[in-house]
Amino acid sequence: MYRKAQIAPPWAGWLDGLPSVATKPNSFRQITNWILDKGRIYSPFAFNQAGQLATTSPILRLRSFEDVNGGWHSIALSAVDIEALLPAFGGWTAIPTGGSPLLPFNPPAAVPWAVEIYQNTMFFSAGPQTLMQTIGDNSLSIVGDVPGGCLFLGKLASRLIMLNTFENQIQNPRRVRWCGINNPAEWNFILDPSAGALDIPEVEDQISGWAVSYNVGVIFRKFGITLMTPTGNPSIPFLIQSFSNGVKGVGVYTPYTLASWGPTSAFRGENDIYTFDGSQLNSIGASAKKSILVDIENATGQVSATMIGQIAPGIDYLTYWLLCPQAGGNTNIWIYHFDDQSWLKVQAPVQSSGNYISCMDTIYTA
Repeated sequence: MYRKAQIAPPWAGWLDGLPSVATKPNSFRQITNWILDKGRIYSPFAFNQAGQLATTSPILRLRSFEDVNGGWHSIALSAVDIEALLPAFGGWTAIPTGGSPLLPFNPPAAVPWAVEIYQNTMFFSAGPQTLMQTIGDNSLSIVGDVPGGCLFLGKLASRLIMLNTFENQIQNPRRVRWCGINNPAEWNFILDPSAGALDIPEVEDQISGWAVSYNVGVIFRKFGITLMTPTGNPSIPFLIQSFSNGVKGVGVYTPYTLASWGPTSAFRGENDIYTFDGSQLNSIGASAKKSILVDIENATGQVSATMIGQIAPGIDYLTYWLLCPQAGGNTNIWIYHFDDQSWLKVQAPVQSSGNYISCMDTIYTA
């Protein structure tokens, strides 16, 4: 007797990594522009428009932070300038309004800005640009006696940390440098012994990302992971332990695909999408990785990623978002839902400004 297959939730999401005969009936060979959550299918969300900058340069980084007085600031960094979102002035306004010899940024930023909030101050750099700071008003300055810039920023053990640094116009792809304890203005260990730097030894690749898992710093490399553990010893402040020194390990193979939520990070490795929580490495891309990796390799703009905890106020939706700009201006957004352990694809159209969708702290449009 033939019995028709019953197709019902929980839906398994996108599944193109298995032969058709091996796929579950509740999965989708392709599912685009739909959201799955707790057994239900929803229509896609609307993207918030962050608006056009005062300049014609697209947004490369957005960040909101709280100053020492409890006031909030939303800051946008483009390739050449820094602007604040001021609704009273009609949108994005260039700062500092009084002008600064540091502007326009020279050379222009070619990658997303590294941003870190430390002591209620926003610090930022984009490689060869010397590390700068703003407290959200009209001030903009170089940070103390910092020797240069970096591709990635973090904070750990009361120190601001620069990774993959540029010093004296020379890139140091394996270097980690930290300021003095609670003193972001001092980077010279002779003047403040709690400052310092090191080059990760015995590795063949370069630093490609940073995260924190509990009290341990996680330095991601292209083909490996290095843990940076505070020791409490002022003369040797960090214990450095690398996993996979050669070129056959798992790391952040494509920079800026790394995003974190709490102790967990997600990123693109060479052969899959992975999560790492400081001790356990898991692959999560199996059901959709073939399509995801193709979109990453075919990206025509900067690939970026974020993790969010809710899709709307009061609606939990812990997900990893991977944005891959494609030819023609569309952006393929891959979404991994941790509760359902499933992948979805949303395709965002080209924006009215002509820029593609990008994201950093949350979902914004350029």
